[in-house]
Amino acid sequence: MGDLRDYLRWRGDISLAERAFNDVDNLVLCALAYLDLGGVIPAPGGGSVSVRVAAERLTTARSAAPPGGGDRRLALMPAALLTELAAARRFSGAELSDYVDLVDERVGTQFAALSVHLDDGTTYVAYRGTDNTLVGWREDFTMSFQEVPAQASAAEYLSERLTEHDRPVRVGGHSKGGNLASFAAMRLGADPRERVVAVYNNDGPGFSPEVVDAEAYAWLATRLTKVVPQFAVVGMLFERGTASHVVTSSARGLMQHDLMTWQVEGADLMRADGLSPQATALNRAIDSWLEGAAREDRRAFTEAFFQALAAGGATLVVDVASTEYGSFESVLFALRRSRGQTRRPVRLGLTVALRAVADVGWRRVVRERRTVRAGLLLVLGAFLAIVPHVAVQILGALAVLTFLVVATTRLIRHLLRFRDSSRLSRRSAVALVASGCAVLAVISRLDLLVVPTNVLLGVCLLAGAWSHARAAVSVASPARGRSTRSILLLVSAAVAFLMGVTALSTAGLVLPMFVMQVGGYCLVVGALEAYFSLRDASAPSLARLTADAYLPTGP
Repeated sequence: MGDLRDYLRWRGDISLAERAFNDVDNLVLCALAYLDLGGVIPAPGGGSVSVRVAAERLTTARSAAPPGGGDRRLALMPAALLTELAAARRFSGAELSDYVDLVDERVGTQFAALSVHLDDGTTYVAYRGTDNTLVGWREDFTMSFQEVPAQASAAEYLSERLTEHDRPVRVGGHSKGGNLASFAAMRLGADPRERVVAVYNNDGPGFSPEVVDAEAYAWLATRLTKVVPQFAVVGMLFERGTASHVVTSSARGLMQHDLMTWQVEGADLMRADGLSPQATALNRAIDSWLEGAAREDRRAFTEAFFQALAAGGATLVVDVASTEYGSFESVLFALRRSRGQTRRPVRLGLTVALRAVADVGWRRVVRERRTVRAGLLLVLGAFLAIVPHVAVQILGALAVLTFLVVATTRLIRHLLRFRDSSRLSRRSAVALVASGCAVLAVISRLDLLVVPTNVLLGVCLLAGAWSHARAAVSVASPARGRSTRSILLLVSAAVAFLMGVTALSTAGLVLPMFVMQVGGYCLVVGALEAYFSLRDASAPSLARLTADAYLPTGP
């Protein structure tokens, strides 16, 4: 299991003649379209360049650029991808041409594409998805109610490429690029369509009803391959059918949109059973709102929203939250000024989140083993952090006293139950009483409990480290890769191990600062345990309430 770069390392030595073009190859070439290749790949009419020469040019250009001087709008894909592509026998013979990269704030468009001429005799036309520009994101929103300039540019680009050569063509893209690929193919005439081998829409949106041609879409369906991750949202907008492939991702939630997190096994995508329930509920809610919101409502919301974002001078999405531009707060005013129908999903989203928490079965959550453990860790952590000087001794005294009470209780119950077969001699009774008095005497001398308590603390920390390490391995399943929870468990295991070793190596000492650190660790772990317990308990309720809020049943 790995990602696209792993695929190039593992399978890059297999030529296209030995194994035909596949879905993973499509993703690799889509990722290539996200690189800043201006001056590296010739523009239309400027000929072509080999992948190896392009990689050398890009490396030279990047080494000559000042630190941090790259194009921030394209900080989406590792530049090493082109070098790895050139090193792979599967793609090293390819030629790159017809690079276009256009951002026009006046027209309101962001468009980029390139052509990859493979040594199997075919050409792959790759369209870039949305970059970091506000112009590009605004164009995405505009797709919900009308045809956008990028779609017209995509159609023109593909038509021109088909007039320049007679090679079979594959067309594809990721995110908005997938939509552009589908749109460009649909706009072809009857004769050029015959040369289109396949169309790939990789987690890109479908089409607003205002721009769909039924006959053209019916033809597109015979060529289209739709690939989406398990938590697909962007790729299910205006979607008319089911995805061809649902792929697993190493990311969570909306971050699965990043195609570099999609998992590959051998020479194929790692398939999932279908969309997650949460993604399904969210997509139904979004589709319901899009269908219910009038075209003019969508237009008004888009204009107000992006005018507000750009009011502070920001041109990139990453600048919106920057204090230099001060645009983040204006988003709230944009929502406030939008029409009532467009504000509805915002109000419902907040309501659903609050109701999901309130709807949790708190008695069941409190009774769960994980919740009880979280509560105990929080109490213990607070105690160690507040009174570190005496916490170890007091804990030792409580532990010894608890052991004495439990042992005495169990012994008395045993004697009462088996009084005939388990007779206690007078000498044994005196010895037990003397032992109890000795334990009580030790408890009164708190300083004598430092060593055994530190040893007990060290053993508990080491046991916790082992438990968290095992849990991290089980959470990081082959299908999902490393999740946030597995990483946190591994970090917790490492910290607990170091603290356990420290406690055992300084068993005869009371170190207030170390005790406070153990207390802080217990507080953090307890808080995380409580968070994951509440999140897991509220997730089903959140999905159900989302569907109920956006898709009410009945009259």
